[in-house]
Amino acid sequence: MCGICGAFARRSTPDLAAAVGRMTSALAHRGPDDEGEFHAPGMALGFRRLAVVDLSPAGNQPHAAEDGGVVAVVNGEIDNHAELREELRARGRTFRSTNDAEVVPHLYAELGDRFVERLDGMFALAVLDRRRRRLVLARDRLGKKPLVWREEGDVVWFASEGGALRRACPAGEADPGAIVRFLTFGVVPAPHSAVRGERRLPPGSLLVADADQVRVERWWTPPAPPAPDGDASPRRLAAEKEELRAALGEAVRKRLRSEVPLGVFLSGGIDSGLVLAALRDVAPDLRPPAFTIGFDDAAYDERRLAAATAERFGAEPVVELLPAPDPTAALDEIAATYDEPFGDPSAVPTLRLCRLARRRATVVLSGDGGDEPFAGYRRHRAAVLAARLDRVAPRPLRGLLARAVGEAANGTAGRGACGSFRRFAGALGLDPAERTLAWQTFFRAPQRARFLHPDLLAATASLDPEGEALAGLPATSSPLRRALSYDLLRYLPDDLLVKVDRASMAVGLEVRSPWLDPSIVARAARLPAALLNGRGTKTLPRALAADLLPEAVARGRKRGFGVPLARWLRGPLRDEARRRLLADRFGARRWLADGAAAELLDRHASGREDWSSYLWLLLVLDAWARRWIDREAAS
Repeated sequence: MCGICGAFARRSTPDLAAAVGRMTSALAHRGPDDEGEFHAPGMALGFRRLAVVDLSPAGNQPHAAEDGGVVAVVNGEIDNHAELREELRARGRTFRSTNDAEVVPHLYAELGDRFVERLDGMFALAVLDRRRRRLVLARDRLGKKPLVWREEGDVVWFASEGGALRRACPAGEADPGAIVRFLTFGVVPAPHSAVRGERRLPPGSLLVADADQVRVERWWTPPAPPAPDGDASPRRLAAEKEELRAALGEAVRKRLRSEVPLGVFLSGGIDSGLVLAALRDVAPDLRPPAFTIGFDDAAYDERRLAAATAERFGAEPVVELLPAPDPTAALDEIAATYDEPFGDPSAVPTLRLCRLARRRATVVLSGDGGDEPFAGYRRHRAAVLAARLDRVAPRPLRGLLARAVGEAANGTAGRGACGSFRRFAGALGLDPAERTLAWQTFFRAPQRARFLHPDLLAATASLDPEGEALAGLPATSSPLRRALSYDLLRYLPDDLLVKVDRASMAVGLEVRSPWLDPSIVARAARLPAALLNGRGTKTLPRALAADLLPEAVARGRKRGFGVPLARWLRGPLRDEARRRLLADRFGARRWLADGAAAELLDRHASGREDWSSYLWLLLVLDAWARRWIDREAAS
């Protein structure tokens, strides 16, 4: 795990060393162990190292092919580096280290741009081809590691984080379109950035820059589902269950390559529990620390279930209770860590969990990624049930029910069975594609028209955030497959993976996700719908969990890594929320209509409605602007 940055002048040869040096220094938290730079006329690379494989100085980057014609920096881990190294040695390539990243410049020298297709792992990387004078940037298939870039004149600048990029290219203005997208989705989706001029390289993509052009192209697309849907018999389920156990074991085994202490993130759910079970399968003598965050709210607390799983597999429980946050500190920490506005409130416990783990480990295995390929969310089940209702209930009747439950977009209906029903029913009048987003978005079109400032609406009149989000998804007539595609291609890389990358790298911690191994993602895509979402969510992993995990864990309901946000905003966050959102400083940004902030605060404080998700987005957006826009303007 590392931080990378650099600059490439397409047609000129400016001295870029000082600016790249500033970006490199800004990434020190991602790589506290070492640093390195490469400079040549009109090009430069910077690197900060978190040493995990080959701890010697030879493992430091940048790495180069033998003649120095190809130079590369890599953030992440190349899981198949040992196999690639042997293959490249057979072709006459020589290496000076056993570091996983050193295979990259050699592989590019052999294969050109197709080198990236041979890489298995999580990565964001940059390759300078000095002879052909070109820059290649690439991200892994699912976007586990980040890369942000911008073009100024003929210079392409890039970095692992926008905060580092801004050390060379000051932030300037917030992008109105990005503000609307953020208020819709709770994140700024790639390739957009909240800052004008910045762009995020999408997952599974290459950027190639040379004297003629800068182009971005996809090098990976997700595997297509079966057509027809295929056998879903009990015999097939039993066979798939054993194959999944073997595949997860192999994914864990590959991710044990480390020369530093290793641990496990452990919740009370089945995804991290199955990772721990697979760890016992492939490394029975390993007794890792298992890190868990607890809450003083029983609806969110998973300590008891996590302890049962840890005991089953001989892991050492390491538990910390998350208190109600200090309002100012929590918001300012999120703004400092996430250099884009990031509205997922589970960032709060994730930051605490990463700090807890870093005391004992440098690498951790995570259960992230078990839900998106295998239909693990209630909204996946809802998509199937709603499709059945479509066949028996006419749309006017469904629309009548939706209007009867009132304003019930994601976040307003509260938790529990009643809230879930309201969110479900509130989307029945929509077509299936719109439903995919209705259960995951916040300020939807009617709420944007009602609550956002007229100036912001005018500046973004042609923007259709929902249509943008659905564009590019694989064509399918199945609501379930569409929802799975959205989660894999949008929600996972724009939200969950960003959350974990920033929180972990803020403390120099490497997080590895076995569930997102390409072989497992491809396996899930081939499953018939009944083995994804037959009798409930996540049919196949739950069947495996029933064999391996404590019964209370295997049969438990999905909780997610949430926080009691509604209670916080009626308690420890209430006064701070009013202070910030009713301040002249916030109103001057002209993001909310006059009186909208006060209305949302009052409606939530009444206790009759839950607007906590919306208020949190506004607070995060304000904290981000104070740190990254106001500070830049003042400097």
